[in-house]
Amino acid sequence: MTLTKKVTALIEDDKKYTAYRISKETGVNQSTITGLRTGKKKINNITLETAEKLGKYWEDSKKMKLIDFYQIEDLQSQKAAMEESIISLIQDDINQAKKFVENDFVAEPGSAYEGFDPEWDDVEQVKELAKENVTDVDEAIEIERFYFDGQDFINGELDDLEKINEELEDLTDQAEKIIKIVEDIEDKGFDIVHVVHSTKSLSTYLTLNKSDYERFMEEYDGIAEDDEFVESDDEIFGVRIANHPSGEFWAEGSMKNIAYKNNYINIDYDNFF
Repeated sequence: MTLTKKVTALIEDDKKYTAYRISKETGVNQSTITGLRTGKKKINNITLETAEKLGKYWEDSKKMKLIDFYQIEDLQSQKAAMEESIISLIQDDINQAKKFVENDFVAEPGSAYEGFDPEWDDVEQVKELAKENVTDVDEAIEIERFYFDGQDFINGELDDLEKINEELEDLTDQAEKIIKIVEDIEDKGFDIVHVVHSTKSLSTYLTLNKSDYERFMEEYDGIAEDDEFVESDDEIFGVRIANHPSGEFWAEGSMKNIAYKNNYINIDYDNFF
């Protein structure tokens, strides 16, 4: 695409890209963007520097990112919620210690410090704990293990967080493979018309111009499989990037058949590079 077309595409998509957002992330004056959208300014009248900033911003926004994958976005949300839960639990312990110290070591009924004997127990440690404040999950874990002698009151939460991190690492590795394949396709001069990510698995569906079909199969000979490809009258064709075969399978969890589209060329991202 020419620079003019890139800027035009950015300016026309006012739902996804607000003038404020573009201005904040590119440094281009907001009035310039608004002027282009209202017609008071013309693209061929803005400076080359401004056009290049807007064009690059549009290009970067089109690049596939990890957050574009539903599964990764969901796991990142779960991770954030779990970390917030751990921080909240430790901060609650700190708040109880603070209240206990302020009450001259007289614990309220049901408090974690009920039964605490200042004559025998570590008063100084409680005083130090009362001074703490948690800002992130690593700090929360460190405080919890230091002040509670390694007793993992948040052990269950830590186990869940570890599982999420492991799954997130695995999915990120797979998603990065998909991103590299898409970048390779674009680097070879193919125009990707549309991109869709599956909500059920880490699979990505691309739509390309049908005129590029023969060249695509030559370029990816031995990698792209078109055994299940069904040619249509459309001026486009599809490419499915996944690490499992297309078709239909029985999903025990939902007790129903899940069907994949079969009119796509298939690329196994585990065998691409």
